[in-house]
Amino acid sequence: MKHPIRACGAFLTVASLSGATAIAMMAPQVAKAETPRYTYSAQMVERYNSGCREKLQVRGYTEAQAIKLCQCSLTQMQMQHSQTAAIVILTGAQLNPIKDPQLGLPTTLSKYFTPCFG
Repeated sequence: MKHPIRACGAFLTVASLSGATAIAMMAPQVAKAETPRYTYSAQMVERYNSGCREKLQVRGYTEAQAIKLCQCSLTQMQMQHSQTAAIVILTGAQLNPIKDPQLGLPTTLSKYFTPCFG
């Protein structure tokens, strides 16, 4: 069941990616194209992608690499979670000081980026 929500807070800039030092050394590969189970509002997608791209580019990714990784990670999230659940996950990730030792991401986001490197 799809649950579109129009209002999203500025917290969706994904500031939690600021500690993503380890992934800067890995070459991104987009996972197989999949059709997301859930659809998110255009505003949420734009805020997520904008914040994600900015954080990854600061970590050394090219714009093209950052775009692919951000789109892939968002698709991974859309495969599993409604927009409401995604907002809860992204908000929690910003507050999560525990980083994945391999990726340098908050552990709550690692599972969405990991398939993008495969």
